[in-house]
Amino acid sequence: MSDRNKTLNVNYRHLSANDFAAAHQTCLAAFSDYFVPFEISEMQFQNNLSQNAVDLNRSVGAFIDQSMVGYALCGFGLWNGKSTAYISGTGVIPEFRHRGIGARMFDFIIPKLAEIGTEQILLEVISKNENALKLYRKLGFECQRNLEIFEQPKSLELKPNRSVRIKKIENPDWNAFEKFWEGKPSWQFSSEAIQREILRKEFYVAYFDNEFVGYGVCSPKGIISQLAVDRNHRRKGIGAAILAEMLANGDEKKSLRFSNIDSSLHETIGFIEHLSFSRILVQFEMIKPL
Repeated sequence: MSDRNKTLNVNYRHLSANDFAAAHQTCLAAFSDYFVPFEISEMQFQNNLSQNAVDLNRSVGAFIDQSMVGYALCGFGLWNGKSTAYISGTGVIPEFRHRGIGARMFDFIIPKLAEIGTEQILLEVISKNENALKLYRKLGFECQRNLEIFEQPKSLELKPNRSVRIKKIENPDWNAFEKFWEGKPSWQFSSEAIQREILRKEFYVAYFDNEFVGYGVCSPKGIISQLAVDRNHRRKGIGAAILAEMLANGDEKKSLRFSNIDSSLHETIGFIEHLSFSRILVQFEMIKPL
């Protein structure tokens, strides 16, 4: 009998703070053969949990002989006015895949989420991940929108408007920012998520003729969480001015990346493509009502 056909004695349980290090190591193993190179330090892993409002005590791990072989991390909050569990990450280490562990983790966690009044489960999955997509559809998840990820070209030519003044700030005015929105950011780049990790974010605001006309938020490594310009001041080099200021601050090796851009935001996509950013991944945002 092959190892893959052997019956596994897997224990499923909620996690705790004591499982943090094991979850990090399981994450590294689970993504060792990912679609794109993936590395995450223990500190970055913790930051990701904080930003996504993950509660280990309400997440689930799969264990064999006390060793974690899989996990599903759950963050909690409101999404479109409903109590929501956000699956911040799932993973099963390669040697234990295709054994039903992913499905059984959801079998474990879904009833428990319903018991505490969760109204829906939200997650994102890479469009190429056919096995995960098959599982989520079988579990009743439905696609809500496509989210695209763009990487900076090696030679980025920005033509900022020199009349635009960019100021770096520490305290964002979300009410003012959101007036420029055409669509809602994804969970991990929402205003609430950014606020949870505000000390690890950079905020830039743009002024034209002393009028506040746009803003951008990025990480020190250049991952852009949000970027928006007043509709009445677009195509004036304001977005380019914000990006130029992002690049001018911090590490010389800083490279910009747009993450989880709603594919229906045609003006935003057009701006990004005009700057020759490369589309590297597409994700599906999926929801399962409970």
